[in-house]
Amino acid sequence: MLRFMGRLAKGLAKALAWLVGSVLLLVVLVLVVVLYTPWGTRTALGFALDFYDDMIPGAVAVEGIDGTLGGTLVIDALTLSDAEDNPLVDVRALRLQLRLADLVHLTVGFDELALGGLEIWFGGDRAAFGDLGPPGPAKPKPEGMVGPDLPIGFLGPLAIDGIVVHRNLLEGGDEVLVAVPQLRARLDSKGRAAALQLDGVTAILDSASLAIAGLTGAVHWDDPNIRIDDLVVLSNRGVITHADLGFDAYQQTGDVDLAALIDIAGLAPDSKLPIHGLVPLSVKAAGGAQSVWAHIVSSAEPEARVDLLLGGSIAPRMQLAGTGVVQLVPPGAERPFASFLAVQAFRLPDLPMLAWAQLRCIGCSEPVGANAQVAIDLVTKSTDIDARVYLADSSVTASASIDDGALIRARAEVGVPSIRGLGGTLSPWLPSALAGQLTQIGGSLGADASCHGGTGLLRCTAVVDARALEYTAAKIAHVEVDATVELRDGRPSGAVTVVAEQMQWQQHRIDSLRVDAHGDRERIEIELGAKAKGGRVALVASVEPGPRTAIGVQELALDLQTLHARLDGPTTVTVGGGTVDIDGLRMTVNKGVLEADGVIGEDSDATVAIERFELGDLGPLKLPVRLSGTIDARAQLRGRTKDPQLSLVAAIDRLWVEKHELGHIGVEAGLDRGKLDAHVDWKPGADARERVELRA
Repeated sequence: MLRFMGRLAKGLAKALAWLVGSVLLLVVLVLVVVLYTPWGTRTALGFALDFYDDMIPGAVAVEGIDGTLGGTLVIDALTLSDAEDNPLVDVRALRLQLRLADLVHLTVGFDELALGGLEIWFGGDRAAFGDLGPPGPAKPKPEGMVGPDLPIGFLGPLAIDGIVVHRNLLEGGDEVLVAVPQLRARLDSKGRAAALQLDGVTAILDSASLAIAGLTGAVHWDDPNIRIDDLVVLSNRGVITHADLGFDAYQQTGDVDLAALIDIAGLAPDSKLPIHGLVPLSVKAAGGAQSVWAHIVSSAEPEARVDLLLGGSIAPRMQLAGTGVVQLVPPGAERPFASFLAVQAFRLPDLPMLAWAQLRCIGCSEPVGANAQVAIDLVTKSTDIDARVYLADSSVTASASIDDGALIRARAEVGVPSIRGLGGTLSPWLPSALAGQLTQIGGSLGADASCHGGTGLLRCTAVVDARALEYTAAKIAHVEVDATVELRDGRPSGAVTVVAEQMQWQQHRIDSLRVDAHGDRERIEIELGAKAKGGRVALVASVEPGPRTAIGVQELALDLQTLHARLDGPTTVTVGGGTVDIDGLRMTVNKGVLEADGVIGEDSDATVAIERFELGDLGPLKLPVRLSGTIDARAQLRGRTKDPQLSLVAAIDRLWVEKHELGHIGVEAGLDRGKLDAHVDWKPGADARERVELRA
C-alpha cells in the first residue's frame, strides 16, 4: 500500500511538473507572441483598448497599430473623447521603444517616446476629462496629499512635435490657446514623485503675441510640492535669465525668485514710453493667499529705476500695501527725479476693489508729487479713476469713469498761476535749452476739459484761458480757447473759438482777434476777424480736406489806414497732387486790381494780372523802402515744368524809390524752349529826353 502511494505521489508530481511547465511554456509563448509579433501586439492592445473603452463613460479609438511591444511600436490616430463625444486628446502618431527589463521594477522604461500632432481641448463645459476614468466615487487621498499614487513608474526621453492646446468657447467653437512646435524632455516618475527635465521647448501664444524660442528647466513633483528650478526662457518679449519657483498644492503657498530682461516697448507698444532695449527685472516673492510678500526691482539704467516692497493678503479679503522708491532721469535732465512711492489695494468679497498710489519728490525744495485712486468693479466691469499732480503752486486734477471698456465720463482741470514759476520748478528735470525758454514765458494758464460718452457717442469740451502772456518781444493780454469735439458712430465733428486781446509783436499791435471754426472731416468752415488801430481784417472761408484740399474763400477784406483790399467774389484754391488750381481770384486794392486764374504745377496754364496798382498804397505795410508809382503787369505761365513757356509784360509809371525818381520802366520778357528774350525800356524822368533800352 505504501509502495502504491509512493508511486502515485511520484506520478502526480511528475504530472504536476509537466502541467506547470506546460503552463509556463504557454505563458512564455503568449508573451513572445504578444511582445515580438505584430499580430500578437495588435491583438493584445486591441483587446486592452476595447476593455478600457467599455469600462469608461468616454471613448478611446485608434486607426492603426503596427510594430511590436518588444521592438518599436507605432500607433496611428489615437483619440480620446468624453461621453458627449467632445474631443479631449488627439494624437496623430505615437512611436514607442520599451525597455522590457524595467518592468521587473514596475517601471515603464523606454528608449523613445515620440508623439507627433498632439492636440488637447479643455474648458467651455465641453471637456469632461473625468469621463476617461471608471465611474464611481473617487478614492479619498491621504491627509496632505493632492496627487495620484501611481503604482507604475515611467522613465525615459520624450520627444513631442506639434502640440496644440485648444480652449473651448462658451458660445461654441474653440480658440488656439498655445501652440508648441517642439518639446524635448526626460521623464522619471513613480508613486507620488516625478521629475521632468525640459531640454528644449518652443511655443507660440497668439492671444498674447508671445513667441518662445527656447525654454529649459527642471520640474520636480514630490506630492504636494512642485518646484521648477533653473528655468530659462527666450522670447520676443524678453528673456528670463534665471527662475526658481515652488508651490505647495496642499497649503496653497509658494515662492518665486526670478531675474529677467523685459522688452517694455514690445509689451506695451501703445504706451510710447521713452524706454528702449531690454529692461532688467527682479522679482522675489513668497506666501499664499492669506499672507504674501513680494520685492520687485526694475532698473533701466540710467533712465529709470523702481524698487518696491509689497505685503499683505489676497483672499478672502484683499489688503495689500507697499512702499518703495522711483527714480527717473528725463532726457537732457541735470539730475534724476527721485520720489517716494506708496501703494495700497483693498477689496472685500463681492465689493469693488480700491487702490491708491502716491508719489512724493525726494529732495525737492517745493512740493512735487502725484496721487491717484482707482475703484474697479469686476462684476459690472466699471472703473473710476481720480488723480492729481502738483508742482509747487501748479496742479492738474483728472477723473474718469469707464464702463466695460467704454469711456462714460472724464474731466481734467489745469491751474498754472505762473508759467515762469512752473519752469523754475521743472528746470532740474528739463533740457537746459527748454528750461531756459520756459522760464522766459510770463503769465498764467488755466484749462478745464470734460468728456461724456454713451453708446456710439463721445462728446468733449475744453476751455483754455491764458492771461498776461509774454515771450521775448511778444505779448498777449488775454487769450481764450473754447473747443467742442463730438465722435458719433466713429465720425468726428467739432467747433473751436479763439478770442485774443491786446496782442503785440515789437511795434505791431492787434487790439482783438477772433477765430471761429466748425465742421467735420469732410468740410471745415472758418471765420476770422481782427481789429487794430486804424485797420481790420475779415475772412470767411471753408476747407475741404482730401488728396486735393479745396480752400474756398467767400469773403476777404483788409483795411489798414489808407490801404483797402477786397475780394470781389468767391474763389476757390485747390492744392494737392503737386498742383495749385486758382479759380477766378480777383481782388480790388484801392483803385487797383489783382487777378489770378489757372493751374500751376507739372503742366501749368496760369495768368496773373495787375492793373492800376499804386505802389504808394503799400505805405501802411511799413516796407523797408518807400515806393510810389503806378504798375500794370500781366504774366502767363504755360507748359510742363521741364519746358515752361513764360511771358511777362509790365509797366511802371512815375516810379519813385525813397527820394529818387526813376521815371518810367517797361519790361517785356518771354521764355520759350529754354530761350529767354527780354526787352527793358527806361525813361529816367517824366520830362527827360533820355531813353535807355536793353535787349537780351
